[in-house]
Amino acid sequence: MNQQWEGVAPQVNAEAEFLEILNDFGNPLEIVREAISNSIDASATELRIKFSVEEIEGNKRSVISFIDNGDGMSREVLASAFWGLGHSTSRDQPNKIGEKGHGTKIFLRSELVTVRTQTTTSTFESMCERPLSALAKSRCIGLN
Repeated sequence: MNQQWEGVAPQVNAEAEFLEILNDFGNPLEIVREAISNSIDASATELRIKFSVEEIEGNKRSVISFIDNGDGMSREVLASAFWGLGHSTSRDQPNKIGEKGHGTKIFLRSELVTVRTQTTTSTFESMCERPLSALAKSRCIGLN
């Protein structure tokens, strides 16, 4: 009997993977560690971290701002490496800290994530309100 084999492609539930990775980060201070690591990987020589408490929609919220003088991200890197899953720009570079493309996912625990980045040729801003809710509702996290 000459039977034809039918191919089956693997499938990944991206939402479940994002949530699983988020659970790997137990300490909220890992947000600071991740921002410092990313600044170093982007060749920054200066990093300013500002902690403040602001009233947002009638509630006091902790706000953390990170500003560095690193290389910045292109549109593609912002979309895939920052917001995406498993896209690392430093995977094959042994002198870099990051390697898996998972670290920035800790920022998804925030109520609002705003990324402003500048390279020598372009500037981009990307924002997501309530990223976990957006992920659960399968809304895309896009560039503005």
